[in-house]
Amino acid sequence: MDFRFSDAKLEKLYTEGAGAQGYPEGVVDSFLLRVRTIDAAKDERDLRVPTSVHFEKLKGKYAGSYSMRLSGRWRTRRSS
Repeated sequence: MDFRFSDAKLEKLYTEGAGAQGYPEGVVDSFLLRVRTIDAAKDERDLRVPTSVHFEKLKGKYAGSYSMRLSGRWRTRRSS
């Protein structure tokens, strides 16, 4: 599935593995796992399983985007 990063720091973290400091332990690993999941997905249905990631359509300012949970406090957003 095609996606793009809206944050250059997160793109660098994914592509080069740089910039992990400053994030809590485990969040970077969860982020990388989620981005790899998005990259491997054929369509949105692949992202709805497992339900524990809380793949959801956003409203308001981010309408047309989706988010997935990394942990209780962190989530990643994807534009459609």
